[in-house]
Amino acid sequence: MASALSLLRSVPLGPEWDGLLRSWLQFEQDAGFDDGPRLGTRHRPHLIADWIQRARKPTYKCEIKNVDKFAGEFDTWWRGLQPDWRLDDASNLLRRDGDDWECLRCPGVNGLLSVLAALFFWGCHAQRGAAPFKVRWLTALRDVSYVIGRLL
Repeated sequence: MASALSLLRSVPLGPEWDGLLRSWLQFEQDAGFDDGPRLGTRHRPHLIADWIQRARKPTYKCEIKNVDKFAGEFDTWWRGLQPDWRLDDASNLLRRDGDDWECLRCPGVNGLLSVLAALFFWGCHAQRGAAPFKVRWLTALRDVSYVIGRLL
């Protein structure tokens, strides 16, 4: 946990990011800081696998060459992790009217930490990019924050 926090706090990404970290820490604490089920890896952005192969080092610096492409990869992965009831193909939005979140109750190093790491790496690049990149990142951050709030 200390190593993960070292990475996730190494760059200030704003108050919404800080709120997400607090919620995630509460989620992990509620799980006893134990590992749970593994989060799905289908469509997971490659840079997360690279980070994991480097023992999730808090000093790992990734380079996102195409932020728009990465955002699309993240969105595809995140949508693929959701319970079926959340997916709305007609509007491409994720529904919020259900209550079964168990498929996302994945604490530990092979769980939601990977999602936070992806958001962190993306956020570091989005902060330096054009406003639309930051807006898209904030939208993803808010949905992840919403989901973790439902898991508490």
